[in-house]
Amino acid sequence: MPEKTPLQDLILDYIAKCGSCGEYQLMSYIEAQRSEFFDSLGVDPSLFKKHFLLFNYLYKLSDRLISQGRTLKISTLDIRICSTSGEGREIGHSNQLREFYLNKGNLALPDTEIKNMMNKFWQKYLALDKKSAALRTLGLQNEVNLDFSKLKKKYNQLASMHHPDKGGDKRLFVEMKTAYNDLKPLLT
Repeated sequence: MPEKTPLQDLILDYIAKCGSCGEYQLMSYIEAQRSEFFDSLGVDPSLFKKHFLLFNYLYKLSDRLISQGRTLKISTLDIRICSTSGEGREIGHSNQLREFYLNKGNLALPDTEIKNMMNKFWQKYLALDKKSAALRTLGLQNEVNLDFSKLKKKYNQLASMHHPDKGGDKRLFVEMKTAYNDLKPLLT
């Protein structure tokens, strides 16, 4: 009977073949090829525990690849092999994520703490989505160095064009005013 391909090689070959894959795609592949990977989590593990175990493994694998001049870009929607001289290691908050996933103690977080983390994530995500929508409404989505004076100038320009007293669309004017009010505290 032929020997099984080491899990590390199986995962790296799959990621290389895909070029880039998402967490769910990789998790499904591992479950189909090596269902025992998740056995240490017990019967019917939570999605968080499966996610955590996978990311713990990926960050360790990424560290092992450094000596080969490679690393992994790791996110839920984009897992790929990178050159350490190119896309390389993520910076900023990703280092905090790396530390979180390499701490196996976090696998045992209570459900309430996991729920709080998920709530914080969604609050940040929705805030970014709201900001993005506000920027599009005011036509500022491509502005690189947006500051309050640019925001105010653009809003005043659009408000004078679309004000209902000047024959403008009331609904559009309200949307612009809401967008301005959503962005203003972020820039002052």
